[in-house]
Amino acid sequence: MTCPDDEGAAPATQVQVYNDIGRPLIDSAFGGYNSCLFAYGQTGSGKTHTMMGGGSFDADHPDAGVIPRLCKDLFIIRQTVQDKGACRWCVEVGFVEVYNEKVSDLLADRKKDAKGKPLVGEDVYLEVREHPQRGVFVEGQTFRPVDGAEDIASLIDLGNNVRHVAATKMNNRSSRSHAIFQILLREERLATGTVGKSSRMNLVDLAGSERVSQSQVVGQQFNEAKFINLSLTTLGRVIDILADMAKKEKGGMSVPPYRESKLTYLLKDSLGGNSKTFMIAAVSPSAMNYEESMSTLRYASRARDIVNTAKMNEDPRAKRIRELEERIANMQAGVTEGGVDPAVVSEMENRIRMMQSEAQQQIAELQTLRLEREKAEMSQQLHKATQEEKMLLQAKADELELQMRQSRAQSEFHVKEMERLRVEREDIEEKVRLQHAEMETMQRQISEMRDGQEQLKRTMADLDRAEQTKQEALRELEAQKRALDSALQRSEQSQEERAALEKRNDELAARIRQAEEESANGARIRLELQAVQKEMDLSKHVAQVLTTQYEEAEARRFHTETSLTTYIELLLQSSSFYASWASDEILALRIDKENVTQRLQLLADDLESTQERTKHTANNFEQQITALTTQLEALTAERDAVTAELTAATTNGDG
Repeated sequence: MTCPDDEGAAPATQVQVYNDIGRPLIDSAFGGYNSCLFAYGQTGSGKTHTMMGGGSFDADHPDAGVIPRLCKDLFIIRQTVQDKGACRWCVEVGFVEVYNEKVSDLLADRKKDAKGKPLVGEDVYLEVREHPQRGVFVEGQTFRPVDGAEDIASLIDLGNNVRHVAATKMNNRSSRSHAIFQILLREERLATGTVGKSSRMNLVDLAGSERVSQSQVVGQQFNEAKFINLSLTTLGRVIDILADMAKKEKGGMSVPPYRESKLTYLLKDSLGGNSKTFMIAAVSPSAMNYEESMSTLRYASRARDIVNTAKMNEDPRAKRIRELEERIANMQAGVTEGGVDPAVVSEMENRIRMMQSEAQQQIAELQTLRLEREKAEMSQQLHKATQEEKMLLQAKADELELQMRQSRAQSEFHVKEMERLRVEREDIEEKVRLQHAEMETMQRQISEMRDGQEQLKRTMADLDRAEQTKQEALRELEAQKRALDSALQRSEQSQEERAALEKRNDELAARIRQAEEESANGARIRLELQAVQKEMDLSKHVAQVLTTQYEEAEARRFHTETSLTTYIELLLQSSSFYASWASDEILALRIDKENVTQRLQLLADDLESTQERTKHTANNFEQQITALTTQLEALTAERDAVTAELTAATTNGDG
């Protein structure tokens, strides 16, 4: 690609980049050659912008990247080729990413959220394998057929939605993984029904190299940066060794470390293998990124020295027929120019047509055999998958059996727990009955106590009144005694009157003593009644406390009884649910197991029959191949003889 900056012109546009790099990829793809395009550079230097553009997949947008423009022209050229009527091209795409040294399929089916979008983090990791004929491939990778650029755009959006990106100091939307978008092309020739050319395009968007001190990433992003730099370092080592091997500086003895990184392993065919590879070196114009820019340019300089060996991917039978057709065309041109006998040429053409017909017949039989073999392989794979399904069902049955035992043990535990709770509830009810009886007795005692207290109040009132009466009588007696004492002190009375006064005085003194004794007894009784009053007040307080405690105990009893009843109901429901669920699962498992057994038997019978037919067909095919080889050798010798005759005739004609 020319650099406009050398001529003092404006920087290259997206259109110029595509015309110099993207368009040759399409020409190579339809020519049957594998190709690869990857962008390398520091994070934030514009790799994704160059590959995809400014966010829109519209190929007509001035800012559109290489991939949108390539996809548009790809289907335009395919339609142009197919309009000729000789063949048709099938296009499939795949999309994978390398994240933390794990390969994830971005087009695989994933769990979806409520809006129908794939969930981020539900990665589908796959293994990278290598086959002698297929080369390096991702086992189990999803490829989707497409018929237009719009289909590719939707699949790219689908993959980008689950791709790992994050914001760093260097880039608000930095790729945290390497992404490889693959486009597979396969030619099908309509005249013969055979496969012609095929090709694969790898469009790689590398995660940017970055210095942790500049990007200031921590935690998970630091771990991602570590894996990114590790894979890019391995890529640099592979490029260095391949460049040295091309210059033979190390005698070609070093082996590129493809397997040390999943990225280089996936790009093995693109680096020094069967591919036409283009590299875009993206650099930052900032002076602070000088070292990273120089490192990128050194990468690009070394990558230019790598020598790839791109070969046309074409079916051998289709290649043989194409070569024969070219030789016929050349011979026809020679006949037209040299005037050789047309009968000889016609006979040669007839023989070649017969050979082509026989070859096509053998090709058809070979395709039939291939279909039989593929069917047998599919049967074996299905048998294997069914066996695995049977093992999974058996594991599920064992798990269900374990769950049944656990459910049974849990049910027994629930029964024992219910029995214990029932006994506990009966004990609580018995205690409640006893407490209720005690409370009724206490209520009666409190009622009797209230009655006694009222009686006591009345008695004390009577005592107070009696005491008051006695005090009045005592005062009256004391007044009379004082009057008698005063009369006795006077000497005017007669002896008889004096004796009568003394007698009356003695009687008054006796009555006074009796009244004092009764008053003392009343005071003692009053004290006793007051003590009884205090005891009754204390008993009343105790009764009130006991009543409060009883009410609280009754509330706790009601709460406990309600909780126990609810818990027992839940235990019963849980046991019933587990039993029903386990029964349904076991029934479904038995049905699945019977279905799998029947399928296995049918597959075994079909597989045995298919193997017998395949073996018989293979034997017939080997015999036909041997006969065809002999015929081809004879035809080749005869053709060579005719060619020699034609050459001699042409020479004689010139003479």
